[in-house]
Amino acid sequence: MSQAERLGLPSSPPPLPPSPFSDRGLTLTDGKGTRHCGGAITGRLTFPLLSVTLLVSFGSSTLYGYNLAVVNAPAASIKAFYNATWSQRYGHGLAPGPLTLLYSLTVSFFALGGLLGSVLVGVLVARYGRSWGSRSCWARTGTGPSSCPWWSFLPSSSSCCCAASPRARALRRFLGTADVQDEIEEMREEQRALSSVETLSVWQLLRDRSVRWQTLSVAVVNAGMQLSGIDAIWFYTNTIFKDAGIPVPQIPYVTVGTGAVEIIAGLIGCVTVEKLGRRPLVLAGFCAMGLCSAGITGCRLLQAALPGMRYVAVACVVGIIAGFCTGPAGVPFLLTAELFTQAHRPAAYIVGGSLNWLSNFTVGFVFPFLQMSAGAFCYLFFCGVCLLVAIYVYLVIPETKNKTFVEISQIFAARRSFLSAPAQLIRMMKLSGYGALDNSSLEGLSPQLL
Repeated sequence: MSQAERLGLPSSPPPLPPSPFSDRGLTLTDGKGTRHCGGAITGRLTFPLLSVTLLVSFGSSTLYGYNLAVVNAPAASIKAFYNATWSQRYGHGLAPGPLTLLYSLTVSFFALGGLLGSVLVGVLVARYGRSWGSRSCWARTGTGPSSCPWWSFLPSSSSCCCAASPRARALRRFLGTADVQDEIEEMREEQRALSSVETLSVWQLLRDRSVRWQTLSVAVVNAGMQLSGIDAIWFYTNTIFKDAGIPVPQIPYVTVGTGAVEIIAGLIGCVTVEKLGRRPLVLAGFCAMGLCSAGITGCRLLQAALPGMRYVAVACVVGIIAGFCTGPAGVPFLLTAELFTQAHRPAAYIVGGSLNWLSNFTVGFVFPFLQMSAGAFCYLFFCGVCLLVAIYVYLVIPETKNKTFVEISQIFAARRSFLSAPAQLIRMMKLSGYGALDNSSLEGLSPQLL
């Protein structure tokens, strides 16, 4: 008899009921009406689909990227404007503390709009559909397309009712084929399946014990993605390079170089995520960011004695950006979709997105004051966050590539039993007789352990 059986612990997690979506294969067309279920993706990319995808991608990322990265360049001009305005009104300039406060709010305030969008988008999508919800959130906060990646497929997949409808005509245009009846039937089948699924609210998700570890994992990864310090790097790139000793005329060129690294690292992540899996990219990304954050601290401390350390500091900044874009930048959104069923997914996206934007605002607002108080050691905080998130991912989050929701839930159930066993065994007060437990020592144990 194993040790687990002697203690009354389950030797394997209880089987979970099959998901209505776990056996649904991928159905595609080859542009001629031929259907391919499962296996490799075949077919051709139509020009309307490519155009809409590029439009949505660039339309959402341009506004987000501008507010995130470009605002650090006119930092001196923004501060001078605040100082001059205050001086005209009150006869004296701003002290360094209030001036830093105003600039921090300027840099980070847009993240509150993203937070509002994350809260609204789940409700709008559930009530009005992906296309309408994305357009509304985009118009108000600029977050719809990033929260609803399927918006590029403009025909509403749940409302294609007949072959002569405008949505059916749009589907023909996007697929490049005249025969879309099979696709319409599949959409109807999916709509019938989803109509029986009750979407959970955020409060219901947080109270659902069956997905507690999944919810915690989404919260840790999304919050860690922003608390890793990447926003401090983007918001205050020029200041960081200036403090590292880079000559001011060279800073714009170094900043352009970091943007190129960001693009290359993002492409590498897109290519390797299906080959290496989600977990290795997240682990490698956070570990690289943590080591490079510690490297910036070391370079700042040694740059007075070793002038060449300024270039090592630039390399560490590039390493943080590359590590982030390779894995932590995009994988958390995949994990949110793969860790939950359709009923939990909207609420999970709201939780993850809200923590993401809230952490974004926190880092952008707090970093200048952290830098003023801790100096070069401020980057050690980001190093600690990155390493803690990497440890959590290594110990808790499984690989989700090519796994169904049922398989992922069983892995979480096994880890939940393993992690909760020590806490339950502490309640066993004493042994009596020949290894039998007192009734008092069994009080408080969950039925699963008895």
